[in-house]
Amino acid sequence: MYLKPNGIGIGRFAKAIGYSRKHVSAVINGRSRFDAEFAARVGKALGTSTELWIGLQGATDAYKADRATRNWKPAERFAPAAAHD
Repeated sequence: MYLKPNGIGIGRFAKAIGYSRKHVSAVINGRSRFDAEFAARVGKALGTSTELWIGLQGATDAYKADRATRNWKPAERFAPAAAHD
C-alpha cells in the first residue's frame, strides 16, 4: 500500500481527504466500498486520477461478484445479440 511505506497514517490521510478515520480504515481494509467523490478526493490527495480509483473499485466489485456467483447457473441462457451496422 502507499500510505504506510510513505509514513502516512490513516488518521492523517483521512483528515487530508475530509473523511473519518473509521471510514478510511474500512475502505483500506476492504470492509467498505467507496463512491466517486471518495475516489476523486483520494486522486487529488495522491496526484492520481478519479478514474484510476473508480476502476480499482469496479475491479474489486467484479471480482467479488464473480466469486459470489461462481456456482450459480441462470435458468436460461441467451445467445449474444448480433452486431448491427
